[in-house]
Amino acid sequence: MRRTLFLICLGLLLCSPSAFAGPGAELLKCAHMDQTTCPALKEALAAPGNAAAEVGQALTDSSTSSQKVATAGVALGLLLGSKAGPVLYKAAQAHPKGGLTRVELMAAAARNGIKDAAPELLMVVSKKSEMRAMVLSMGGLAALQHKAAAEPIRTLLSQSTGRIQAAAAHALQSLGSKADVDALLTLAAGKFETFVPARTMALETLTKLDPKRAVSVAVRLVDHPSRAVGRAALKVIAAAPLRWSLPVVKFGLQTPGLRGNAALAAVAHKALGREVLIAALSGDLTTDERSWLLHALSQLKPLGASEALIGRFDKLTNQAKIEILKALPLLKDQTVVPTLVRTLEASKAPVANYVVYALENVTGERLGDNVDAWRSYAGFDKEPPSAPVEGP
Repeated sequence: MRRTLFLICLGLLLCSPSAFAGPGAELLKCAHMDQTTCPALKEALAAPGNAAAEVGQALTDSSTSSQKVATAGVALGLLLGSKAGPVLYKAAQAHPKGGLTRVELMAAAARNGIKDAAPELLMVVSKKSEMRAMVLSMGGLAALQHKAAAEPIRTLLSQSTGRIQAAAAHALQSLGSKADVDALLTLAAGKFETFVPARTMALETLTKLDPKRAVSVAVRLVDHPSRAVGRAALKVIAAAPLRWSLPVVKFGLQTPGLRGNAALAAVAHKALGREVLIAALSGDLTTDERSWLLHALSQLKPLGASEALIGRFDKLTNQAKIEILKALPLLKDQTVVPTLVRTLEASKAPVANYVVYALENVTGERLGDNVDAWRSYAGFDKEPPSAPVEGP
């Protein structure tokens, strides 16, 4: 009943020449459909009725550009959820077959669960139509999990247009099977000038379909000039952590722009990855890279990692020191206690406060900032205390 009432209201608004001048019009001015950059979306979601009706009017207006239609399709899906599907499909049928606007709407309907859109989208793919129509159609078919589309989409992996190759590889993440692996391997390992998004998408799809076979290609691509390709290759290696791929992970840990993904690949190698992770701590790391390594180390908890972290302490900023001190308890390594006590002696606030945090959480003791008590705990009673130093 509610759906019927909505469609009646939509029909009445579509017949009104002055209807398209309110919240829906403001919504369609947004470059991106997210609440952060599009305040009109936040307002429309609070009261979607009128905005949805106006967006629906834009869908059936013959003067609406295909780009605006695409925006309207996304907006209607956000406003109505699954209820947008029938409206989008009906709006698509009002446009001429073969036109880009119709394909935009059919793809939007497919993304909202309308299976009747599949035959027409599959026809667009099979006829190798205009590029944007092809990309939209593959996305819609993937959203519908329309398995019959896998074979014609697979043939597009060898197309000369990189964007179509990338879209085909992406669609096969949902539709593909082992039958698609050879074509994806060929694309991933293609000529030097292969479109980077196509190569990376092929690697990502291989990670889902057959990661072990993909490793043989991935190890040759970690040092690709594009860091995006290198990161995608390391994701493949992380999905199938074979012993012989570990040297490539070590290379990734030494290479700026790859260290985060390499750290995750090292974690996937488990015990074999511990040594290479510890070695990576000796490099000059950015804040993000250090965070990735700390996260990876906390997963494996290797002995020696705590000492390696503290070993570079004097070369770091106070913020970096604090980040390390907060991570040390996750390693569960009490052998670092003597070093931490000496660090407490040589530190001032705010670093000293976090040294106490690390000591208490590593040991389970609650001695606060009492340096003498910590010296006694560590067995330093007879040694003179260290002189405090300022952090950088």
